[in-house]
Formats: sequence, C-alpha cells, structure tokens
Amino acid sequence: MNPTPIDAVTTIGTGETVLFWITAAIMVLGALGVLFFKKAAYAALSMVLVMLGLSVLYFAQGAPFMGVVQVVVYTGAIMMLFLFVLMMIGLQATDNYQNQRRGNIVLAVIGAGAMAFALSAVVWKANLPAVKSTTNTTPSTIFMIRSTSP
Repeated sequence: MNPTPIDAVTTIGTGETVLFWITAAIMVLGALGVLFFKKAAYAALSMVLVMLGLSVLYFAQGAPFMGVVQVVVYTGAIMMLFLFVLMMIGLQATDNYQNQRRGNIVLAVIGAGAMAFALSAVVWKANLPAVKSTTNTTPSTIFMIRSTSP
C-alpha cells in the first residue's frame, strides 16, 4: 500500500492568476463600498458586486454549480429581497449616525480592541499538539496522494 502522487498535477496558469487578482481587487473595492457608502442602496449594490466576484472565482475554480447558486440564490434572491426592504422603508430612512455620542464610539473601539487582544492571547498561548507525519511526504504531495490498492 504505497501512496503515489496523482499523475496529473494541476498547475495554475498566468490567466487564472490575472483573473484572480483582478477579481479580488474588484471584490475588495466592493467590500469597501459596503463599509463606506452612506446610502444603504449603494452599499447593497456594492455587496452585489462582491457576490458576483465570488461567483466568478467559483467558475474559475471549476465549480460551475456553486457559481450558479451564488448568482441565483445569494445575488438574485437575497440581495433583491434586501433592496426590496430598503425600498419599503424608504431610502431616506437613517439611523442618525451623525448624532451618536463620541463616548459610545470610543467604548466600541476599545471593546473591539480588547476582544482582538484576548483572542490573539488565547491563540498565542494555546498548547496545540504538534502534527507528526508517519509517511515520507513532501509539501507538494500532501494533498495529492491516492492509494494504489483496490
């Protein structure tokens, strides 16, 4: 029962790399739009851009079913439902972000920093067991092994 590497090793071409980086940049810009647009309708359309970018990445990785589901279910149904709710409550509805107290914002930032510090301290001090390899594998064949036995 000697494991052998898979015969056809998939390599990533230049076209896939360029597609990934362009799509990733567009998705990051869309995510920043979700964060920084003041109007909820623009933020929702930015989220649609991010979801369409994710669909492109699914298609690029050879997962057409996931790409179609991403477009139809998430982008098509859920985001359109979100936009419908925005239209129902009115685009001019606001949460009065300008009228928030500075103290609440400062407390929220301090709380987020404390949570991030606590999480990083737990991960840093975690006593995770070391993984010991019982086979003689190289990093390039760790995930590309199949058994030759029936």
